[in-house]
Amino acid sequence: MSTKQATKGMVYSNRFFSVFESSVSVRGSRHKYFSIKKANAIAVLPVTADGSFILERQFRPAIDEKIYEIPAGHIEKGETPRHAALRELEEETGYRAGKIIEILQMYTSPGVLDEKIHIFVATMLRSGSKNLDPMEEIELKVVSEASALAMIQKNEILDAKTITAILSYWADHNR
Repeated sequence: MSTKQATKGMVYSNRFFSVFESSVSVRGSRHKYFSIKKANAIAVLPVTADGSFILERQFRPAIDEKIYEIPAGHIEKGETPRHAALRELEEETGYRAGKIIEILQMYTSPGVLDEKIHIFVATMLRSGSKNLDPMEEIELKVVSEASALAMIQKNEILDAKTITAILSYWADHNR
């Protein structure tokens, strides 16, 4: 399949994302297409000494509900994904990682969004300083690996990056 895209320009922008209109040629036909450009992000699966996971529960205005997630955030300008992961982990949970490794990268919704998330696992956790953003209200919940897997199966965890991180970690540790 041959496709060609010609970007026409930005139609909207704010500090979080920009929307672009493009003209895309697919099999000889031109189509109008809109895409969202957004800074790349990180997500961190914090794993305690006993193998449990630290989850966050917070309100998400886009879906108008509180959901369980792992700590996550944008990679700031000039920041590496690893540094962003360490920063977000401490800011949102109050924990620092003695060890942190990137386990995978994923596009969140490539049909419309260019955001790539770098997913990390943080272990050897120790106390740090929580520093929430003004719009954040986060409740922490420590759950066993088995409980997290059951929460996924019961649709209690619906966040894609969180599901991906937990299942990837589980698969890696159950080979």
